[in-house]
Amino acid sequence: NWSKLYSETQKLLDELNITDFNPTDKVIELTVGKQQMVEIAKALSKKAEILVFDEPTSALTDKEVAALFEIIRGLKEQGVCMSYISHKMEELQQIADRMVVLRDGKTIGEVTPMSEITLEQIISRMVGRDIKDMFPKKEFKRGEKVLEVKDFEVDHPVIPGEKHVKGASFNAYKGEILGISGLMGAGRTELVTGIFGGFPKEARGEVYLEGERLGLKSPREAINRGIGLVTEDRKAMGLVLGQSVLHNMMISSLETVSNMWSVINKAKERQLSRSYVEKLNIKTPGLDVAIDTLSGGNQQKVIVAKWLNTRPKVLVLDEPTRGIDVGAKVEIYNLLNDLVEEGVTVIIISSELPEVMGMSDRIMVMCEGEIVAKLTRDEATKELIMEYATGSKKEEVSPHEQ
Repeated sequence: NWSKLYSETQKLLDELNITDFNPTDKVIELTVGKQQMVEIAKALSKKAEILVFDEPTSALTDKEVAALFEIIRGLKEQGVCMSYISHKMEELQQIADRMVVLRDGKTIGEVTPMSEITLEQIISRMVGRDIKDMFPKKEFKRGEKVLEVKDFEVDHPVIPGEKHVKGASFNAYKGEILGISGLMGAGRTELVTGIFGGFPKEARGEVYLEGERLGLKSPREAINRGIGLVTEDRKAMGLVLGQSVLHNMMISSLETVSNMWSVINKAKERQLSRSYVEKLNIKTPGLDVAIDTLSGGNQQKVIVAKWLNTRPKVLVLDEPTRGIDVGAKVEIYNLLNDLVEEGVTVIIISSELPEVMGMSDRIMVMCEGEIVAKLTRDEATKELIMEYATGSKKEEVSPHEQ
């Protein structure tokens, strides 16, 4: 009964306050965040007495998170037992009655009620040490302009006349971390994917790397010219699941360990891979184990190692710490500092405002495909960024942005 099926699906979507897609839309065409909402709706459709939420908000907007929490509170009143797994401490403080802390597969402790523990104490128990600075941003002197983007646009691949990105122009410099903020669907991912050559038919505009224009024809061209992209969905687009750590680390730069006849030097390949395991503190039993067996944080570091092998001039990281624990996040932040110190221009996209504010030198805010603000780190506040991201405040460019 398709009519009943669509009706029940729409009812679930209404309960989740989801209005930007409908039951007949194809899941493959939805963003990661919207797919996450579909998963939550599917779980709720089972009418189970026990529900487990494993990182349910990793790709959701604040509005979607608030709607989910209302549903969770309603289910609690109905007597449903829920386990909520998350690396986002502020969410646990909002929604949990009690908490169990796990580390390395062992129970470290249980807290009842949540009001009896501070955020700092939770983080300390999780990582096994005190973290004095969650965002260890280092200050570097801004150097020359490395990346210049002019009047960049990305057409919607399905809807004629619609654009994912509209007239975007910005610069990125050596010695800085440029943050990109905005709500889900604002065009952040499409912007950097287009620059990376991921939309050869849909993207147009001018992109210059160290003064030389890029063709935007393919990711291979971008890689060869010195641009790397850590995608937002590492399992779908960043890793070759089922393959080894070594394979995933070297796949984008086999020419660096091959001779003139394209024969791979296996010893050099392993030596280079081991050097990145040590440099990035990647916790793995060995280079030959499947990438699937590593934790999310270590998988992310393997992806970063993959791009470092290409010797990038610009490294773009889309949601670099999504779904990884607090300790691994700090390691990623320290790695970003190291990259900037080594001369790499870093661009990060993040849905977590504390992260983009804590690690960026400058912040661009996008709304409905347009860059609506460019702010320095000192100028940016959570309230100001959200005003721009929601469209309630008009475009502004900091006098420092030239």
